[in-house]
Amino acid sequence: MAVELPEDYRELVILYLETRAEELRELAAALSSGDFAAAARVGHNLQGSSASFGFGEAGAIGRELEAAAHAGDAPAIERLARQLAEFLENVEVRFVAPTEADRRG
Repeated sequence: MAVELPEDYRELVILYLETRAEELRELAAALSSGDFAAAARVGHNLQGSSASFGFGEAGAIGRELEAAAHAGDAPAIERLARQLAEFLENVEVRFVAPTEADRRG
């Protein structure tokens, strides 16, 4: 998956991706301990933060993850965790310089 974003977003996107990787580790811990509330929080955060950067696929994973956690569906959470890991591994962000029109607002 490739997304083009303004150069101004670089630091925010790096932080977004680092946070998602951290949440993936939290999700694994939540699965190990049966903490579905923690898994639901990860899904909720993922869904809420992804649209800002055009990561619709990640947002959809987050929506499904939150629902699976509320249902206590560990196999679905495991599947979605794998999908999130794959997304994080394969997402490609191209940063582009703003055009003159962008600068004028």
